[in-house]
Amino acid sequence: MSAIDIVLKRLREYSIEVLPDITVRFVDRDYEVENVLEKKVFTPGWITVLYGPKGCGKSTLFNALKYAIKDFDINLDIIVVSSEREAWRAEKIYVPKKLKGVLEDIRSLLKFSYNPIKGDIIGFVDITKLIGLLVGHIAHSFKEARDVLVVLDEVKVDSDTRLAEFRGWIESMANDLLVDNTEYRRRGGSIAVIALTSDALVAKIRYVIGSKVEWNLMWNLPRSALENLADQLKLREDKELLWKLTGGNPRALISIKREGLREWIMNEVVETIRLTFDIEARNDPENLWKVFLAISENPDELPELSSVKGLYEDDRWRDKAFKTNIFIYIGGLSTDNTISRLPKEPWIGKYYAFQIPAYMYAVRVMARKRTLKITPYDIINEITNHI
Repeated sequence: MSAIDIVLKRLREYSIEVLPDITVRFVDRDYEVENVLEKKVFTPGWITVLYGPKGCGKSTLFNALKYAIKDFDINLDIIVVSSEREAWRAEKIYVPKKLKGVLEDIRSLLKFSYNPIKGDIIGFVDITKLIGLLVGHIAHSFKEARDVLVVLDEVKVDSDTRLAEFRGWIESMANDLLVDNTEYRRRGGSIAVIALTSDALVAKIRYVIGSKVEWNLMWNLPRSALENLADQLKLREDKELLWKLTGGNPRALISIKREGLREWIMNEVVETIRLTFDIEARNDPENLWKVFLAISENPDELPELSSVKGLYEDDRWRDKAFKTNIFIYIGGLSTDNTISRLPKEPWIGKYYAFQIPAYMYAVRVMARKRTLKITPYDIINEITNHI
């Protein structure tokens, strides 16, 4: 049995508590795991921005993976830095046993304490300083040659201010990382950094920061994994309907279990669109229905991100659809830049995609009815009439 096969076997044994009293096993992410372990997702000395639909499972993947490779030497150590409450402040850090001394060495510099068993930080720590010290200490002081991957879990870039902060960190950290990796490579090791984000607004800086970073896309679950997760959650809804609504988004499936199908459609889909485009519906409804119908037939009808100038033009459709994570930009990515396989579905275009297909069906119904005030039944009927 190969090393990757052993890791995949361990992953299938990994359990996740998704709701109180509801625990599920890790579902099929074999393609993504193989890409990570074969180091196709990141490059030593570089920062990779790994983005994808909100709730598609980026954090879950790396948290499960760090468990699966624990105490199993495949010459890849994963450090996970989590920020759960406040942007750019670390709340938790996971460091594998081989690198525990690194955290001990730098903690006095940042004045934090931590639980050496769990690796939890006690007290908030500036992420930018923490990662810089981690990378620098490994490169210049760590004696053993290892391949180290530092994962910055769930960066918040849901506003222009946070986006500017993220850009500033990337441009500074990218230069330091290249230098530190060159130093560590002399001893046979390597260091890479992956920043995870679910905020589609990150696309606005893609062509501004240029070659300083690499970009990679992670998508929702494939159809078979959706069915597996739906069975584990004991969802009673038709699998085809769940696929047409969620597109395999794990968080959407869990929310359906927690809230109920119709409540989820109303609260998470209809209300998101209504709150996003309420002003347009009141001020320019005819144009809104025209745009809604066009993007429901072809997601690429959103304006193309084709130039640096275009990124900062006042485009209400793109910015609003990105800020509320209705849409995501997927253009400019080859198969080498997608950690996941994208399904061939009408809600996924060449340049843009709806993060979950329920949005596509919702805007189509709204355009036909010429109102934002639609019901979950309207969307379900729209889907079932085409199943």
